[in-house]
Amino acid sequence: MDLNLRKARKLEVKIQTYLETNELQSSASVRTLGDATEASELVKAARTTSLKELANRNLLIDVRYSIRRSIEQKNEESGINALLNDKVLTERKMKELDKISGESSFTEAELGDQLTAYAKILNTGAVESDRWGEKKSAPKTTFEVPVFSKKDLNSFAITKNDFQRRLEQIDDELSLKNLQTKVVISEDSIKLLESHRLI
Repeated sequence: MDLNLRKARKLEVKIQTYLETNELQSSASVRTLGDATEASELVKAARTTSLKELANRNLLIDVRYSIRRSIEQKNEESGINALLNDKVLTERKMKELDKISGESSFTEAELGDQLTAYAKILNTGAVESDRWGEKKSAPKTTFEVPVFSKKDLNSFAITKNDFQRRLEQIDDELSLKNLQTKVVISEDSIKLLESHRLI
């Protein structure tokens, strides 16, 4: 049986869910007022059933990890891993640009005005007040100014748009590869999965 990567991943999750929700029975219910022979027979029968189920569960685990390994190999062969890496890289670079303030740097005249204004505050020894009229700390001897020009900011915006287009392209390529790339499941595995109603 051939499954595309998307369906193979769903099947892998379905097997794991089945194993988690159907726990192995490792005990037997015996009657308190029954005799030892009857209780012993019940324990033996439950043991046999539990051993068979344990073997089945181990086979299911093998199938799950076989599917998982096939998905890993197909991801590498088809270029999906490279695309995912490219996606993470692009998103990270975009995040860096998102951190940049949208304010452009001052012109030389504006910077001069700012310096003059702050120098006056320092020279007069004036103490700033907050909006409720309470005194704040002494004036600062430095202040922050944006460093990127409008041209820089426009360039960053263009780069962000390019990144966004690249992310959309990667998502389209990933969707296509997930549908076109196939994982082969053996006949024995299919029978096992059918016996547990997993396919």
